[in-house]
This record gives sequence, structure tokens and C-alpha cells, in this order.
Amino acid sequence: MPLISPILESRLRRHWQVVVAAVACALFFAFHVAVFSGAAHRFERAIQRATDMGLAVDPTQPLAVTPPRLLVLLAANMLPATVTDANREAGTLAASMLEEITQITHRHGMQMVATEPGLTSQEPKSVQIRAHLRMQCTYPQFVAFLDDLARETSLLSVDRFLMIESRDGRQILDLWLTRYILRPEAAK
Repeated sequence: MPLISPILESRLRRHWQVVVAAVACALFFAFHVAVFSGAAHRFERAIQRATDMGLAVDPTQPLAVTPPRLLVLLAANMLPATVTDANREAGTLAASMLEEITQITHRHGMQMVATEPGLTSQEPKSVQIRAHLRMQCTYPQFVAFLDDLARETSLLSVDRFLMIESRDGRQILDLWLTRYILRPEAAK
């Protein structure tokens, strides 16, 4: 008994070009998977890393340029990691933050009642300095104070605030702030 039926053998002989093309396609696909797919994945990862670093790899896409104002803001809020560690332990970063805030409050006629340096936490790419302030002010003074904070070059965030009226009719503002200082060595 033959291995292949005579009818099927005659059809294969009649359509031998299709069989050769299918076998060649299967061989090319196997070669591609074995050789080129690993190289293609490495190439895609390299392009992604270059794009993440800000390099223009694809000429059809525009180069992502950091605006100069943002570069100035980042440079003003960066300290080397060794300086950041020493100042954090000495408390000078918190003291300088409280001094800046106190100067802004005096500019607006706000009366500082109490300042408490808060927890200083060190993240891999930044240092966060927190403070709690209590002051007497009016609502328009507070809005002008927030406007000045928005114009400052330091990265400050108002975490929360509470404005209440005291027994003698004055308005007391409780304000919790956080200042962010970036660490360029940790970002590399």
C-alpha cells in the first residue's frame, strides 16, 4: 500500500508550485522568528529608552524641547543629594522655607501666630519639607498671599488650609505647606 493516495499525489504534482511556495513561506517565517524577532524587540526597547530620555529618534516626530522657564524653575529647586541630606538633618531647609513664607506674610500684612516645622521626608528623587503655619489675616490677604506663592520660584504646595473666626472676631488661618526639593543624582 502506498504512503500517499494516487489521487492526492497527482494533485500535488499538478500544483507543485503552490506546495513549494507554502514550504518556502514556512521556512522564511521560522527563520524570521528565530533570528529577527529578538533583534526587533531589542531595537524597539532601545527606541523607547531614547524617547524617554528626550532624544529624537523618529524624524517625523518633533523634538520635545523643555521650555526655558521650566528649566530655570527646575534648576532653582535642585540640590545635590549630599547637600540635601546634610541640610535636612540640620533643619536649615525647613528654616529657610519658614523664613521665605514669613517674609511673604509680612508683605501682605498678615500676622504670624505660630510656625511649626513638619515632617521632612526623603523620596528617591526629591525631599519634601512640610510646615504648619497659624496666622491672623483677612480673606483678601490670604488670596494675595496665595497669588505670591504661585509666583515664587520654589516648588510649594498648599496641602490644606482652614480659616476660622476666633472669639475676639479675628480670622485665624491654619495652613499646611509642603516644599519640594529635587535631587538630580537620584534621577540618573
